[in-house]
Amino acid sequence: MEDEKIIHEPKFFSVDELRLLKDLESQQINKVLFHYWVNAAKLDDIIQLLNYIEFQFIDNTNLIIAASELCDSIEVVTIDIEAEKKSLLEKFKGNITLQTTDKTKDPLWSRMIGYPVAEILLDKNLSNQFYSDKMIIDFLPLRILISIIPLGLQYTEITDHLN
Repeated sequence: MEDEKIIHEPKFFSVDELRLLKDLESQQINKVLFHYWVNAAKLDDIIQLLNYIEFQFIDNTNLIIAASELCDSIEVVTIDIEAEKKSLLEKFKGNITLQTTDKTKDPLWSRMIGYPVAEILLDKNLSNQFYSDKMIIDFLPLRILISIIPLGLQYTEITDHLN
């Protein structure tokens, strides 16, 4: 029997998501919050994934980048995190929660506080559709790659562009 290969169709950012990402450029971030989805149904096998990265800006607006429900793409979402926490608590009786961690003073993220976002870099295809599997947020002193993995969002500092 031949191994079957699972082929995933590429996903793309919507026009609205691209507009929100473009609006991120020149914004000055003053707070970074990570919101982790935690499944503690089995105490010996707790699953935690980075579901949302929330950027709060000096003008009191925010932008939330999320892992899609199937963790196969990045989405730009508008969500009330506190309402989501309450909903999960009620629906899953505390077995699944959303936990928030302030990363503003983290050694990586603290280096971008006070700098405007210079550019959002995305890969695109020949039809000018922008893939939603990764993005680079370029702050002039550093670049951060945010990408999707099977267990949510991941991030790393990079020194090069997407290619």
